[in-house]
Amino acid sequence: EEELFEQIKTHLRERAWSEAITTIHTLRDRNLEYRAVDTDGFYYLALRFLAIDNILNQGQLETGLYNLALAEQIGPLDADALSYRIWARQYLSAASFWGIDWAFVVNAFSQIYPYLPNLRDASGMTATERFRIASIKYGDQLMLEEKYCEAMEQYLNALEISSDSLLQATADAAFKECEDLTRTPPPTATPTPTETNIAPQPTTVNTEEPPTQTETPVPTEDMGGGSNTIP
Repeated sequence: EEELFEQIKTHLRERAWSEAITTIHTLRDRNLEYRAVDTDGFYYLALRFLAIDNILNQGQLETGLYNLALAEQIGPLDADALSYRIWARQYLSAASFWGIDWAFVVNAFSQIYPYLPNLRDASGMTATERFRIASIKYGDQLMLEEKYCEAMEQYLNALEISSDSLLQATADAAFKECEDLTRTPPPTATPTPTETNIAPQPTTVNTEEPPTQTETPVPTEDMGGGSNTIP
């Protein structure tokens, strides 16, 4: 058991992740209780780093996701491992729509290839190559739909990754069609409104004379038998 335990540490130092995992299985088959806590820690490290190697270098995305799931049963994954798991899942999700929904594929790989341009699956196609091809396919689809301006943008996306004389000619044709659609039409004369004779509306005038105001007589008051008139 001690010899196997030392072999595990040697494999980890040499970054021989698969060999470390194989030796751990051998040790557990022989004595499950031997330095179990340390062995679990070694197993977590081997699975975690093997998963990252599967995803980044070997093109084995499904295997990498499986190894990360095993490692997560032992302990929580770190931020980097979680990030790689997200990228692998996004790649597989985008690839599953290949040939079915080019718009989705282009959008998905446009978010992957700037960060992990060489991420690939078992087909060997990198995220960058998938984005380039999907952009061309989506551009062809838009051309058939007579959406020439949008098609031109897709062709230009592909040409930014790799030059292609045939694709350049197709992009030029899309540009010409787009230009014809967006060209401003010549101005047309605006008709001058014609004058219309509008009969004036009669104005109602009040011809009645206002009533004449008359003075109200002021009553006289008897002041000690005399008669004084107050004007």
